[in-house]
Amino acid sequence: MKEEKISHRTKIVLLTLKDLQRCIELDIRALNGIWNKQQWKEELINPNRVCIGIFIDSKLIGVCCGWVILDQINITLIAIHPSKQRKGLGVKLLSYFIRLAEKIRVKIITLETKESNYPAQALFRKLNFKEIAERQKIYNDGSNALIFQLKLAKES
Repeated sequence: MKEEKISHRTKIVLLTLKDLQRCIELDIRALNGIWNKQQWKEELINPNRVCIGIFIDSKLIGVCCGWVILDQINITLIAIHPSKQRKGLGVKLLSYFIRLAEKIRVKIITLETKESNYPAQALFRKLNFKEIAERQKIYNDGSNALIFQLKLAKES
């Protein structure tokens, strides 16, 4: 699963170090730059991390990254360029990420989001993630985080 063509102009691919600057620029536009250059570099080169991107033509407009820990993966970041939100691209990106996780035999995917991020919560629920916990006052503004989980296979 190196690439998935969505249309003649749109594709999802595994990101590499050559995508570093594009990732930084998208992070700044979509998330106000939550990761610095070194953090992005580590995300793109560490073999225990998975980072995929959705491109329209040659422009990176969405990214989803996660850390693989044994048979689980924790999504650390998902973002779609603000001008491309609410067009179904987040569903396509996260669906591809789930299929990739299944292929590498991950059993559980977890992620967290700010309790006030209703669009993200709707996306996760649409793809069958279940809210399993809440972390109190984890963000700088004192708001809580909701933890979501998707079980891909029955645990033995």
